[in-house]
This record gives sequence, structure tokens and C-alpha cells, in this order.
Amino acid sequence: MGGDIFLDKEGIKALIPHRDPFLFLDEVLEVNRESRSIVCRWDVSPDAWFFQGHFPDFPITPGVLIVESLAQAAGVYAMLTVDREYHNRPFFFASIEKVKFKRPVSPGAQLRLQAVLIKKSMNFWKFDTEASAGGEVCAEAVIMATIQA
Repeated sequence: MGGDIFLDKEGIKALIPHRDPFLFLDEVLEVNRESRSIVCRWDVSPDAWFFQGHFPDFPITPGVLIVESLAQAAGVYAMLTVDREYHNRPFFFASIEKVKFKRPVSPGAQLRLQAVLIKKSMNFWKFDTEASAGGEVCAEAVIMATIQA
């Protein structure tokens, strides 16, 4: 499963409960069940609300929002692949490990968000994630989440 545009923003909203201004995915570009991965895109608007205070003279995307965007990508993957009985149930962070911020994300950046499922045990999902812009890695994290049973 893959393609140029797998899901647009409306399709994403059908899978996860996040809404503006806290929905950080614009498109799902690829889902690969064989490699247990998803690639999404976030167009970081130069007018985004968080740039007003982070930082007025040197605007950069807050790292916590980059991690949140990675978690949202992982959540979309989970909702696309989970058993039907778990649809419409909340998907929550359980832990965030090994977070590394490697370069700042400026206004207008197009972030490529990748999540790879590395372990699934009952209702717990563990993902290796990476955010990149212009071919350069901006952030990495291992994200553990759970679907409420």
C-alpha cells in the first residue's frame, strides 16, 4: 500500500481526534504494511500560532510539537492497521524515549514524518520515529503508545 497521496487532512481527521490548531499532519504520503511504516507530511505554516512566542526574533518550531506530530503519524498508522474493535478509541502516549533534536525547524518548512512500528504487544505500540526537512534529520524519538481497551 502506498502512493502519492494516501490520505488528505479530512481522511486523517476521520482516524484521529486531533483538530486545528493541534492537528499537525497535512497528508499521509505512504503506508507500508510490510515494513510496518507510515510517512506523513506537515507543512509548517509561517503564520503558525506558536511562532509568536517561540521565539519572536528567531522563530523555530517547538520540539515538543515535532514530537507530537510524530506521535500523530504513529496514531494514524495504528488506526489504519488495528483490529476494527479498537476503532474510535483514544490512542495515548505511554512514553517517549531517546528524543534527539538535531536541527531547528523554521517557518515554512515541510516536515517528512516517518514512524516504523518496532513492537506491538496487546494494546501497546512502540515506534521508531524521525522528522526530516530538506533531506536532513531534524528530530528522532522512540514513542510508545496505547489504545484504550
